[in-house]
Amino acid sequence: MRSQDSFTLVELLITITLIGIMAATVVLVINPAQLLAQGRDVRRIGDLGSINQAVASYIYQGPGATGLGSPDVVYISLPDPTLTGSQTSTCSSLGLPALPTGWTYNCVSQQNLFNTNGTGWMPVNLSQIPGGSPISALPVDPTNSPTGGEYYTYATNGTNYELTAHFESNKYQATAASDGGVDPTTYEVGNNLALTPFLHGLVGFWPLNEGSGTIVYDRSGWGNNGTLNSPATYISSGCVSNYCVNNTNGGNVPISSNVAPATTNQITVLEWFDDTTSTGDYRIVNRGWCSSMGWLSHLTLGFGVNNSSGCNAQYWASYGNLSQNTWYFLGGTFNGSVVTSYVNGAVKNSTLSSGVSLGLNTTTVSFIDSARGNLNDVYIYNIALTPSQIQAIYNAEKPQ
Repeated sequence: MRSQDSFTLVELLITITLIGIMAATVVLVINPAQLLAQGRDVRRIGDLGSINQAVASYIYQGPGATGLGSPDVVYISLPDPTLTGSQTSTCSSLGLPALPTGWTYNCVSQQNLFNTNGTGWMPVNLSQIPGGSPISALPVDPTNSPTGGEYYTYATNGTNYELTAHFESNKYQATAASDGGVDPTTYEVGNNLALTPFLHGLVGFWPLNEGSGTIVYDRSGWGNNGTLNSPATYISSGCVSNYCVNNTNGGNVPISSNVAPATTNQITVLEWFDDTTSTGDYRIVNRGWCSSMGWLSHLTLGFGVNNSSGCNAQYWASYGNLSQNTWYFLGGTFNGSVVTSYVNGAVKNSTLSSGVSLGLNTTTVSFIDSARGNLNDVYIYNIALTPSQIQAIYNAEKPQ
């Protein structure tokens, strides 16, 4: 007769199975990879906060703005393995993203990387602060690798400065998008958040809030200024920001700009759009009505809804029906194989588009095309942003 205090083999197997199921469920819910990424992002926030406070102390308690570093230089936390001692370089061996004309990188040796006396990866001599440097060593990114852009940067114009980091986790995408900087995919701190030319795919950002004139300024750091084309005009009522571009009176191309060539077969376009007519035509960027497999051509690779012009619409991802007189945050991505459209941060439609080539290695002209309506805050990236990044940008920018 079996003791009441013992288990049968079947009971043990059932118990072990239940424990396994519970353990697997916990792993799926917790997602250890995301937890580790969040931990690194928390460290990045702390690191840049410490450096930011130290530089602010240098300015207000030490020598002032003198000695902040050279303008048009991106100082990075990656060491150049070819250097020794006090040598510096333009980091050419690290395979970093291209910078706008006139800008260069600055790297130091591994030996000097953490120095706080101006010979480390950041050029400010923090030892000149009364009482000495508030940090014993310059922090570097917890991954500190050119892969994925996971390194810190510092830039200055000789008077102001900016520090940046790149987050990994979904959780902290919203922090990057709402930090007040120009690039919503990059975490930015400092006393001027528009100094650094962006290294994480942003090739054009047009707020469209000039309010007058015909020059539409690119705030991405790449200098891709555009032209406001008549009869489009600025208005100051009912916009997402202070001003927006109104194209209700017609004109297929309200904004035109030469966008710098990208180096990948990927793209992201984001914009705020308010349809003020009943045309049902929501093109974001138009390179020509029927250009074959070109960069964001209107119908061979599109993100809108109007595909009735007789062109090949095989690679189209629609937005569906949008209400009139309502602002929407519209987006489109192409990751090399799939075209995806977004409405208010959420995926709306995806289309498998294998074989598409964007032709991004040649100079192209992009036309920011809102059809009939109002337009604000246009972004173009030469990478395909993730759904969590696009959702975070929408959450940070949507009118409260």
